[in-house]
Amino acid sequence: MWLALLAACAAHPRSETRDAVSSEEGQAQAAAELVRQLEETRTDTGFAFGSFQQRLYAGAFASQGIDPATQTEQEALACLRAVGRPVEVARGLDGWARACMRAGAEHLELARTLTRLGVALDPDPARVALRRVHVQESLDGIRETALGLADRELAPTTALLLASTLSYADERERALAVLERALERHPDSYDLHLGLAYHLTRTRRPSRANEALDHLGRAIELDPQSALARVELGYALRAVRDLEGAQASCRAALEIDPQFTPAYRVLALIHRQAEQHAATIEDYRAILLLHPDEAMFLNSLANELATSPDVQLRRPAEAIRLAERAIELAPGQSWYVSTLGVCLYRAGELYRCIEVLESAIERSAGRASDHFYLAMAWKGAGEDEIAMECYREGLRRLENARSPRWRGFQRGERGYVAEARALLGLPAPPAPGQDGGAE
Repeated sequence: MWLALLAACAAHPRSETRDAVSSEEGQAQAAAELVRQLEETRTDTGFAFGSFQQRLYAGAFASQGIDPATQTEQEALACLRAVGRPVEVARGLDGWARACMRAGAEHLELARTLTRLGVALDPDPARVALRRVHVQESLDGIRETALGLADRELAPTTALLLASTLSYADERERALAVLERALERHPDSYDLHLGLAYHLTRTRRPSRANEALDHLGRAIELDPQSALARVELGYALRAVRDLEGAQASCRAALEIDPQFTPAYRVLALIHRQAEQHAATIEDYRAILLLHPDEAMFLNSLANELATSPDVQLRRPAEAIRLAERAIELAPGQSWYVSTLGVCLYRAGELYRCIEVLESAIERSAGRASDHFYLAMAWKGAGEDEIAMECYREGLRRLENARSPRWRGFQRGERGYVAEARALLGLPAPPAPGQDGGAE
């Protein structure tokens, strides 16, 4: 009996230890899974709007039972603390709050809630100050706070948050300086190498993108299993026009994580730049398998199926269905209405096209492309005079905006401007420097 009692006494602490280890392992796994999902939110290819990023953040946190939009702040905070890794989790909250800000004023209250949770989770004074200015409506106030911290020696996490704030406040060079200085003190920080590369590439200057390549190479050395670093490398290689290398890097990211959405997003940009139109369409189809109700990508695929330079790839009927679904999911986005108008033009539904494009113009003053497609639709309807008025208005908008399409028009490049010009029977534009051409 004594032996049995001793055995029971001995077993009890060991059982508690096993439970504790199991609990610690479960918490570590939960934290690792959350951080992995948050990786998908950390890249922005120029068209990953706040609403899409917001849903990615919401999905990542919801997978851990965290939903600050419906939970009380106390409940959400308890769940966040249970995950562990407070600084990394707070960093995710920071990103979610910024995505809310980009998604529109109606998301401001959630952004403020997320900011309060981040402050409670990670009370570092510098990061607290930066979080609080993120939800200010005064850009001058954001800039003043950020510049006040810009010359300090900062930890990597603080430097990254400060760089994002400075970039948002149109102080990108100061953002780069902050990260470069932090990297001098922390040369083996994967996050700093990745963050500096991100900001270098977004300057849209090839010389800076070349600098980014070195940092991305180092980031991959520090974390060979980072799908994100390989996608960012693909984006930087695209910026220096190494399109084969860019594709290979994104494919390597998908070998690491076959469901890593940013890889498909960047591949779509690369394939479009390489004029590999069928591949661009397949990239968007792959994204929609992962995010079937994401309006942004429904709209992107609709646009590709309606406007592909390879007419064999055009699918007007499918494009209309996709564009209508995008509008249903995001009725406030006038851009999607414009896409539907283009799809209707390709399908030969001229009068409905005219109605939809005029609605898009009325709602948002329209884009130049709306006027060129209107010109083509009116021409097809036999209204030559109205068609010319729309064409001239499109040119006026291009010239006023000094957009790339205006430079393309000056060079006589293909595209909707050239298509409209040909349909209206107009001569090619004079070359730059000739009479009537812009310098």
